[in-house]
Amino acid sequence: MFFRKSKKTEKSEKSQKSRTFSASIRDRINNFDINPVSMDSSIKSGLSALRKQSRDLDKNNDYLKRFHTLLETHVVGNNGIKLQALFRDGKGELETKVNTMLEQNFNAWAREADVAGKNHWVDIQRLVVRTVARDGEAFIRMVKGTNHNKWRFSLQLLDSELVDEQYNDGPFEDGSRIKMGIKIDEWGKPLSYFFRTDLVEDGRKVINYQGKNFIEIPAGDIIHVFLPVSMQQTRGIPWSHTVIRRLNILGHYEESELVAARTAACKMGFFKRKDYGETQYTGEQLDEQGNYVQDAQPGSFEYLAPGVEFQSLNWEHDGSNYSAFVKQILRGISSGLNVSYNSLNSDLENVNFSSLRSGLLEEREFYKDIQAFVIRNFVSKVFKSWLETSAALSKEVNISVRKVEKYLYPSFAGRRWQWIDPLKEVKASVIAVNNKLKSRSEIAAEQGRSVEDVFAELKNEEDQIEALGLSEDKFEEDLNEHDPAE
Repeated sequence: MFFRKSKKTEKSEKSQKSRTFSASIRDRINNFDINPVSMDSSIKSGLSALRKQSRDLDKNNDYLKRFHTLLETHVVGNNGIKLQALFRDGKGELETKVNTMLEQNFNAWAREADVAGKNHWVDIQRLVVRTVARDGEAFIRMVKGTNHNKWRFSLQLLDSELVDEQYNDGPFEDGSRIKMGIKIDEWGKPLSYFFRTDLVEDGRKVINYQGKNFIEIPAGDIIHVFLPVSMQQTRGIPWSHTVIRRLNILGHYEESELVAARTAACKMGFFKRKDYGETQYTGEQLDEQGNYVQDAQPGSFEYLAPGVEFQSLNWEHDGSNYSAFVKQILRGISSGLNVSYNSLNSDLENVNFSSLRSGLLEEREFYKDIQAFVIRNFVSKVFKSWLETSAALSKEVNISVRKVEKYLYPSFAGRRWQWIDPLKEVKASVIAVNNKLKSRSEIAAEQGRSVEDVFAELKNEEDQIEALGLSEDKFEEDLNEHDPAE
């Protein structure tokens, strides 16, 4: 027996659809998940698999490896994110002596920043950026008060896999609980982190949970770097989480195309026997199924026995859609990673100056956002702890503990990029300064420098020119002679 909706029911459903958003209606085409879960629930069930896939792709996939390398290059660069100590006294004058002392000590510490003695401070920055993008998060332990260097402060890089997202316990009597390996208070503030002891040997008290051993490290000694994408998020997720499926699809498609092309390039065939006379063709060898196999060599022909003929098998493969399909997939991957297609794929074919400039400027804004994120959540925290520890325990930093608070939050400068059209952009900056639309400080900051450093260098050069008896007018004449705009 078949039942049909009454006209009244159909009218009610149509009326309901007209009163709501069409995208909120789940049907055969718009088949979305109607059981929403929190971000932490998704992370708890999927983080391990996501991290493993991301690490595998970083090792074996050209495009994801390229993305992580782009981040290292453009966010950190070869000189790293640099300290700019520009503290001023009560009169507004630069505290040159203190600023110089801080920069010199911090730059000297950079060579001994790693507690294991392996990595320079710049290399640590690069590793942290790459790890956060690949694994979704990075854990850095601040080792204070030891004798690894004369500043009594070092950094230890810890694998994110050591913090088990399946370690969940509580709530306890004080309102705290352990969530995905992190002990948090009732407000969600981290109190301590639990690391597996099979890879971290520390000598601390061992805590056993479901057959695994953990050590507890206070939150004050750990910097947990991750880029949250949701409210109340406890752990980070790989930045490639939206493109992993596309990367796998592309990899399988490229492999299939390669197999098809190689198969089409090979001339294969079968041996057919017309009868079974006294003389039988035996080939050169037998395969596992007992079939005769004959190896073919270029420019040679085989004499076949009577009653045997050769039937060729030619595979035809049309790969005309390969380039268009790959390019479309890679455009989606580039969008998911927030970088331009041309940068990710090193493809500058059919690119004009305007489109290239537009893409580069937008991409550089993304890198500057990540730089600011790294400065806020990693570099500035390292400097703060370094200064507090060094001022209290080391004789290298000549600042009293009572005054150290004033110097805890200096400026930092990330790397900047060469102008796309230097002549035009320099002239634009000059016009902007002359018309009071930009300051010299702003222009210097755009190049990752402070105007104070620029002025100091210019003054030093002027003194050297005067001391050596050189003429600045001669330099200007030479420049004007070679000015392409003249």
